[in-house]
Amino acid sequence: LLMSVPLFEEIRVYCLETKWVIEAVTDQTETPSTKEEVLFIEKQNGELGKCGKEILCLGPKTDIYITCYAVIGILEGLGGPYLIVVLEKKKIASLSGHIIYQAAKVELIKLTNIFDSLSEDQQKDESNIIASVKQIFNTGYFYFSYTFDLTNTLQRQSAIKNSSQIPLWKKADDRFFWNKSLQKRFIELEIDHLTMPVIYGHIESDVYTFKGKKFKYLFIYSSVFFFLKSNR
Repeated sequence: LLMSVPLFEEIRVYCLETKWVIEAVTDQTETPSTKEEVLFIEKQNGELGKCGKEILCLGPKTDIYITCYAVIGILEGLGGPYLIVVLEKKKIASLSGHIIYQAAKVELIKLTNIFDSLSEDQQKDESNIIASVKQIFNTGYFYFSYTFDLTNTLQRQSAIKNSSQIPLWKKADDRFFWNKSLQKRFIELEIDHLTMPVIYGHIESDVYTFKGKKFKYLFIYSSVFFFLKSNR
């Protein structure tokens, strides 16, 4: 199976005095051009940008961070943006060396202080909405892979030229790229190493024997709210 430009498997989210900083943890697959680059989100207005790692040395508490394993995206709420991250993952299946994970625990991080300026009723409504969103993301029906495109059939993947040089999200089928709208700000800034396509559905893998030979199958059922449901 064709490889893709790898996504980072461990991410650190730092809470600084005026900013949130998102750092992709270095590893052997990282390209030199991204080693010193981090993302920042301003707490005052939610502005997202890129800068050098030296920002982590400019203030206190840089040794305190949240470790996560994927960024699902940014949800824009009335009280400002929320970062949706995967705190725990569970290996569900593997296919030709590509590992598929379930998002086992998902959290929403409030990125600004705008929520505090809302009225009491607005805060209550916002809190109820965020709690519902968090509950949905923790149903166990969200899946991802760092190296394999879960949104396309193997036939369509084999037809993509120079596939190994293309970021995973750029190859994804929008019909099954469930969180693409949540990844809008990362896509606009071309943050390919963190833009993780996530599918919503069910994945089943098993091994069966036929005439003395063992066969492994992988069943992926994914859906999109507004378009269709499909087995692939």
